[in-house]
Parts: sequence; C-alpha cells; structure tokens
Amino acid sequence: MSHNDIIAEALVKYQNDMRELASTRYNFKGPENPGTIPKKIQYQDKEYTLIEETHCAICDKTQCQEMFQYQDDRETGLSMMFYPILPVYTHNREKELCALCLGL
Repeated sequence: MSHNDIIAEALVKYQNDMRELASTRYNFKGPENPGTIPKKIQYQDKEYTLIEETHCAICDKTQCQEMFQYQDDRETGLSMMFYPILPVYTHNREKELCALCLGL
C-alpha cells in the first residue's frame, strides 16, 4: 500500500470520525452553531479555545496536516467546504488542534 493510499484511507476515517463527533455527540453544525461542544479545553497544560467563526485554521498535528495537503493537492473541494467548518481550537492563536486530536 502506498503512502498516498494510507493518507486517503486516513482521510476517509477522519471525515467519518469527525462527523460522528460533531453531529452525533455534540450537535455541532459549524463554528457559529457549536451545539454542546466545549468552548474551552485543557490539553498538555495549555488552554485551547474553540474558534467560533468560519476559519482557515488547520490542525497542527502531522497526520492532519498530511491529510489536508493530500486532499488539497487533489482539489477535492474539502479545503473550501469541510475544513473551515470543523471544530478547531486555538491556543493564543499560536497553535491549532482539531477536536479529534484533542481527544473529544
């Protein structure tokens, strides 16, 4: 299995897991309509705050970066339609992590 095949499979799993987390567990419809998802999270001794507006933030974890780059290179449209409405948290606008990587 090639690296791209692995990334493609990871992206499908990520999308499914994110839908489950956002829609089913927290009724999260988008940054402006966050449902019951926590507004603040403590992670590795730092406080992360939910970005509550449509954003261009991408999770800083390596696997998330690779998935984003993979789909962006293939012009799947996820860069404009999926990523801007994900639950992403920021620590002082210096580091961003998605809800899945924060363990929600």
